[in-house]
Amino acid sequence: MHLLLCKNLKSRLRIINIDKPKGWTSFDVVRLIKRKFKENKVGHLGTLAPMATGVLPVFLGKATRLIPLFNESDKTYRAVCKLGESTDTFDAEGSVTNNCEIRYLNSEEIKKTVKLFQGSSYKKHLHFQHKIQRDSCL
Repeated sequence: MHLLLCKNLKSRLRIINIDKPKGWTSFDVVRLIKRKFKENKVGHLGTLAPMATGVLPVFLGKATRLIPLFNESDKTYRAVCKLGESTDTFDAEGSVTNNCEIRYLNSEEIKKTVKLFQGSSYKKHLHFQHKIQRDSCL
């Protein structure tokens, strides 16, 4: 992650889009920004899991007042999934708890399942999917 620092940024509303690397927490990014910009008031939109990469909008100083306005906006996520495998943590970092062969993939069923994840809690749906898959594979 590279930061370009400008000396005259202190007088403006500052919003920085950070490409968060894998392994960093959102708070790691905030801590770095606070130190680099010598700013006490720093916030971000949403939280990206440490294993996730992607854009993390970071707000500095008076710009933090704008965070509620942005929180209501739509967000887009892209995921890479491994079908037929479950883990104890419901993510790629956990230990595999179930493995099954995927024999046939119907694109319509995949699209329908992906829609279940839109506009709601990620963990809630993962847990729901885990319950369905406990005894057999979809």
